[in-house]
Amino acid sequence: MIYEIGKSLGVPVSRFFEGLPENGESSREVSHLPVDECIDFIASAEGRHLIERLIRLPRRVRARVSTLIVAIGEELSVLYAMSNERAN
Repeated sequence: MIYEIGKSLGVPVSRFFEGLPENGESSREVSHLPVDECIDFIASAEGRHLIERLIRLPRRVRARVSTLIVAIGEELSVLYAMSNERAN
């Protein structure tokens, strides 16, 4: 499930584990990394609500929803890049 969330958000799975202690390390030895907006969203009420609903979907539907989210994100990225090019 973490893989699907990371794929949908466009972040590597390792991002969810950054800053966690390694084997044998205490949490005091690990530096605190700034939390990016993806993690902020997942931790928000809206993000938790979305994840709870996604988990309830059948696996095949979840995969299709994930693909749709990726496609929408890619399209928005293209539109954003085009708008920035026009502004310059």
